[in-house]
Amino acid sequence: MKSVRGKLFIQIGMLVLLLVGLMVLANSFFFEPYYTARLKGRLTDYYNKLNTFEQSIDEEKLKELIRIEHTTNVDILIMGIDNEIIYTSNSYLLDEKMKERVSRIRENGSDVFQPMMIQNGFVNAPEGLKRPPMKIDVLETVNATTKIYKAHGDPLFGNKLLILSGRLDSGHFIELKIPILSIQKSIMISNQFMLICGLIVFAIAMGYAYILSTFFTSPIREMNAVTKSLKNHDFSQACEVKSTDEIGELAVSINDMSATLSKTIQSLNSKNEQLETLINDVSHELKTPLALLQGYAEGLQQNILTDKEKMLFYTEVISDEAKKMNRIVERLLNIHQLESGEKQLFMKEFSLTTLIDDIIAKYQPVLGKKDLTIIFQPSENVRISGDAFYMEQVITNYLTNAIEYVDDRKVIEIKQECDHEVCKIEIYNTTDEIPDEEINSIWDKFHKLDRARSRDKGGHGLGLSIVKAIHEQHHHEFGVRNDEEGITFWFNINRI
Repeated sequence: MKSVRGKLFIQIGMLVLLLVGLMVLANSFFFEPYYTARLKGRLTDYYNKLNTFEQSIDEEKLKELIRIEHTTNVDILIMGIDNEIIYTSNSYLLDEKMKERVSRIRENGSDVFQPMMIQNGFVNAPEGLKRPPMKIDVLETVNATTKIYKAHGDPLFGNKLLILSGRLDSGHFIELKIPILSIQKSIMISNQFMLICGLIVFAIAMGYAYILSTFFTSPIREMNAVTKSLKNHDFSQACEVKSTDEIGELAVSINDMSATLSKTIQSLNSKNEQLETLINDVSHELKTPLALLQGYAEGLQQNILTDKEKMLFYTEVISDEAKKMNRIVERLLNIHQLESGEKQLFMKEFSLTTLIDDIIAKYQPVLGKKDLTIIFQPSENVRISGDAFYMEQVITNYLTNAIEYVDDRKVIEIKQECDHEVCKIEIYNTTDEIPDEEINSIWDKFHKLDRARSRDKGGHGLGLSIVKAIHEQHHHEFGVRNDEEGITFWFNINRI
């Protein structure tokens, strides 16, 4: 049977049968030795108690003897040194006619069992009290004058009995007999009773096992159904959590896994869409340089050029377009590494104000050619913690865009406004406003407000995407806004 419910049902049934079988075996093989050992212990206890009695038996001692007889069905015989009966549980031993009847009953065998006459110093049995032959086994020695026997074949006391025979410290002879019930018959009856009870318990256990197995396997079957739906990418189903045990924890884990898988697949679908868009954009961006490369390369291959200057021009075009393609690939890899966290930031303390001054100094040759001036008048030297290389790339990208797209008014200004905790950097240049519907899209890869102009100036719409990835890795607030007669890029950074 493959189902957990069936296996649990069968296992419980087998356990009940095993327990009943073990009880029957224990009852058959170990009950009689246990019962006999208990009786031997009782005889020894009674002997020790009677050994404390003095020679005479007063009323209190008589009550104690009667209590012992009624409590455990023990037969007591106490005889004096002259074989007179001091106390006996069997009143017929005191009646002469009864003695004769007993003698006739007991004289059916040739041998005589008289534990008092085993030639070991015990006193003789009462005159006329003879016994039929019985098999005797010595079970235990209590002391030098007293032993416990197991006798078989006594017609008055049953098939088996335990006999403690010996002397008391007072010198009186004592014989204590406890009949052993028909153990085998009792065991057989007991086993039959246990089997009947076992069948009843088995039926009850099977009903309980069915309910229990259903109770435990119901949530498992439900979880199995949910996992099968997960296999088919159906995340609408969830396991019902009915307990706080391991099964309940498993249901919670499956629900968490379902939610995580759903989010992951949605994220993968989104990434696939982005990747598809990226591939389309990359294909568009690489189409022109690839076409140029192919055209000029075919021209060189066909050896149609005889002019050395034209040949040099062809090779320069091929080299430039290859470099453009290489820059596109490098920037895309750079963006991917930043966004995915593969590229680690090297955080250190440095002066942001000094960094901006150094970058402006590097741009002086370009500024001189275009007759431009960058206004930067910081009120203090601000120190921050960050990756100096990437922060230089951020400032450089902002300034490159400002220089490329500044209009004829030629105003470029960098502002540094700081309080005790945060410093805000703004890069402003005069230019046309960005349409409201595109202002949030300028950070996207390959987004260009003027594709023709961007290509003419060597841009590929990746600079601001890199800037965005760097800001996000530093956890900066950043943005862009249309200002009067121009646009402003800004970001906030914590100061030290």
